[in-house]
Amino acid sequence: IGVRLVGSEMCIRDRRYVEQQQTLLRLLDEASSAQRWDGAVETVRQLSELPGGGAPEEILMMLSSKLFQAGKAQHAVAILEHSGSAGAATSALTLATIRGLLATKTAEHTVQALSLYATLRASGEDIPLSLLVSLCRAALRATMLGDAEALFRHVAHARESAAALESPSGGKRKPEKYIADLSPAEVEKTYRRIASDLMRSYTSQLQLPQAFRLFQELNASETSPSLSLLSPLLEKMCARAMGPQAQELLTAIAEHEQPLSVKQVGEVMVALLRASRPLAAYDVFEKYLEKAGGPGSLVPTLRLLDKSFNLEHALALLTKVSYSLFHARGSVSACFRPQQHYFYVH
Repeated sequence: IGVRLVGSEMCIRDRRYVEQQQTLLRLLDEASSAQRWDGAVETVRQLSELPGGGAPEEILMMLSSKLFQAGKAQHAVAILEHSGSAGAATSALTLATIRGLLATKTAEHTVQALSLYATLRASGEDIPLSLLVSLCRAALRATMLGDAEALFRHVAHARESAAALESPSGGKRKPEKYIADLSPAEVEKTYRRIASDLMRSYTSQLQLPQAFRLFQELNASETSPSLSLLSPLLEKMCARAMGPQAQELLTAIAEHEQPLSVKQVGEVMVALLRASRPLAAYDVFEKYLEKAGGPGSLVPTLRLLDKSFNLEHALALLTKVSYSLFHARGSVSACFRPQQHYFYVH
């Protein structure tokens, strides 16, 4: 036999382990009832060190819930870590811990929740889309926009899967794990709401290239952003001379068939001029301002001097830049048609 245990010795050893586990479970129950949280965490650690040990899942779930209710989020994380070292941490306990961390609405706990989510996702576990949405909102609240966009991409993938399942050819596909707890209609509504929140956050944080890229993706997928999102983005892009992008945004706003302000059009013209796009600036003038106030015009009134914007300055700048450009080419009169265009006469 040598170094191996015979049957009777194994029984004696296992009985000792069972007695230790029963004792520790009793101590854990007493510590939890008396709200001795440090003692409860230490008892879970000792249980995890027993061969085949670890507290039952239902006990750990109940203890984790009590810890979050008592404001002991870090103790709950420690419970999960000790259970994981013993192989007793289930996906249900991990999901409960993530939800508890998100409920605290702090940046530190959001980081921890995102880390747990990444581990859970890497293991191939099913993750409810409702939790994914909560994670995304928490990341936005903590201005962790890179993490928020990564989560948004997962929501977009779930949206595509939901659309495929509703299509005639998608009936035999396996449902995407992220949409297990939301209907396709709820997935679509959630996708639009998160996209709007993410775009608004990018704009407020002046991450304008990212906001514009998201706008292009939404516009291409026929999920046109609302005017309340486009107008602030347009203003900030114009202030940073992102003329071509601002022109594309202005076109999207016009496609809503909503009235345009002189300020919006004028700022786009100036942004295009600052971006060395005089022909594009002239096109904007011709399309929106030349017939301003007339039938079918999206610009209802035209005032040179306005409290919010000095259109006279924009027109003078357009005239100066355009004249310099075309004079160098020797074709001023052919390009301007001065008898027809207001800005040249002015």
